Amino acid sequence: MSRSLRWLADQLPALVIFAAFIVLWQLAVSFLEVREYLLPSPASVLRAMFGDEIPWGRHIWVTAGPSNPGVASNSSFEGVGRSSSIGWCNI
Repeated sequence: MSRSLRWLADQLPALVIFAAFIVLWQLAVSFLEVREYLLPSPASVLRAMFGDEIPWGRHIWVTAGPSNPGVASNSSFEGVGRSSSIGWCNI
């Protein structure tokens, strides 16, 4: 058995459990009519992730972009870099 097939065979139980969890989540939300603001269905989560209503690029930049200089300087200044990197962010 090749290395990749062995890895897939090792991971298969976890993948099946994960897929079953997603299916059960979708079915539970649909049949129990849980309101979306309490527990969104996997389908609505995917629609939100891949739809064009939310400008994900901008959100990711605002979250991760300015933090990179802070993380780099945080190794020597213990917290000073993070607070200063947030200060110059134009949101």
